[in-house]
Amino acid sequence: MARPNKHTVDYFPHSCLPGKTLYILQNRYRNDGYAFWFKLLEILGVTSNHVYDYNNPANWQYLVAKTMVSEDIAKEIMQTLADLDAIDPELYQKKIIWVQKFVDGVADVYKRRNELPPQRPGGTIPAPIIPPSPFHEVTAETPIIDPDLADLNTSYEKSFGQLITRPISEKLSDLREDYTIDSIKEAMNTAILAGKRSMKYVEGILRNQKENPNGDHERYASSGLEYELVTPEPPPKKVPPVK
Repeated sequence: MARPNKHTVDYFPHSCLPGKTLYILQNRYRNDGYAFWFKLLEILGVTSNHVYDYNNPANWQYLVAKTMVSEDIAKEIMQTLADLDAIDPELYQKKIIWVQKFVDGVADVYKRRNELPPQRPGGTIPAPIIPPSPFHEVTAETPIIDPDLADLNTSYEKSFGQLITRPISEKLSDLREDYTIDSIKEAMNTAILAGKRSMKYVEGILRNQKENPNGDHERYASSGLEYELVTPEPPPKKVPPVK
């Protein structure tokens, strides 16, 4: 069974040019305001779908402990953030924290995963459409997703432990024209077992399987030998005998 898609991030943009929100927080709350804002964003980054619900008292206590301010100061800063529209004021009234600019700032991470970014709670999620390219967009905010390629992209990230890139995704898309989804996944797993984190090696496995369907590909891969992906050298020219 495939693992559920990851809806958290490990990083987010930190601009060197503070905007209105940060300037007001620093002016009103000094370093506490600055630290509170970025620690709040860290919490959102590692929380599923970037939605933090603190109706649960434990979640509220964690927020206070993480930001290292008193409960009174935390409530004041939260109200200021809502007044500035830095956090969604409507959801704030329901004790739910949503920062649309944060999600917009990490949208490229979800584009590399070939998925839609999380949506505002209570909002509508557009129905996915199958595109000719997984990176084609209907609008600037709504990428269209090819579910089969998205599955391969996710498998690549899990198998190779690397974020998918456009060239890798395009290579997987090309391979899909000649091989099945399952055979590509199996080839990636075989490459990992052989210690070869290379799409060229994966392509070699698939080509070898196609040309030699009865071969022991797993044993061949585990031997550590490279698959042949280059044109064989021509035989040496015959030298005429010396008379």
